[in-house]
Amino acid sequence: MSDNDIISINNEHSLNSRFNAYPENLNHFTKFFQKFKVQSKLIREFVAEFLGTTVLVFFCLSASAQSKFISKDDPKSSDHLTAPLAGGIGASLAVLLVGKISGAHLNPAVSFGWYLKSKLKFVQFLVYMVAQFFGAFFAAFLVFTLYYSALDNYENERSLDTAKIFTTFPTDNIGFLTTLFDQILGTGYLVMVIFALNDKKIADICHSFVALFIGLTLFVLGSTMGYNCGAPVNPARDFSPRLFIFISGWKDVFTSDDLYFLVPIFGPMLGGFLSSIFYILFISNNLD
Repeated sequence: MSDNDIISINNEHSLNSRFNAYPENLNHFTKFFQKFKVQSKLIREFVAEFLGTTVLVFFCLSASAQSKFISKDDPKSSDHLTAPLAGGIGASLAVLLVGKISGAHLNPAVSFGWYLKSKLKFVQFLVYMVAQFFGAFFAAFLVFTLYYSALDNYENERSLDTAKIFTTFPTDNIGFLTTLFDQILGTGYLVMVIFALNDKKIADICHSFVALFIGLTLFVLGSTMGYNCGAPVNPARDFSPRLFIFISGWKDVFTSDDLYFLVPIFGPMLGGFLSSIFYILFISNNLD
């Protein structure tokens, strides 16, 4: 054995000893916090859905805010892909973060679909839904705090122009029924894709790829079905930020465009209901 080989082995042992010592030090840190581990599965799922929805909605709203403020200084820089892309990536990150804990539904319509497929108990469905609405509300608070100065620089009085950062409104001359159909169809696609990605008979893929494809699906929906009303496809993502900005001083966010605010609530839930029936009848029943 050459001297170089001996030196290499000694260096390797030296590095290994240092790396082996590091986890031992880290264990004292982790063991301390392991004492506070929540034993209730339902509470763990609540926290996971809250955090996951916060991540998803935070990226969606932050991207909308940044696009809005940049376009004021440079109108040519405005684009319609930033928000869908950020939302898709945010969804992937959220699924990676909490998917192993709660399944990362992040959307009451998705949870409703899983409940209809008997994958959730009714109490779980309620807990998930509450967590998602609270998570979206907290995300709106974070974005509002992050861009508070920018909002003040953009306008003197809160208006529907900046309300569009946080929630959705229909495009001019787009009717109630059109936006309702838009939300039923868009959410239906999303829920069926999520069912398929979690169906071992169709897509036996790892958790990371499930997260990736869910993010891509949201990006595709946002970039192809966003014209009518912004493609919320998530009751929590639309209603909770709308409620937050109403409390924070924006006017007419519930009364503008008649009763449109009901569309992103009931449209996605109806889409989740119909897509669950469609998936069971025409997909699940035909898989060997």
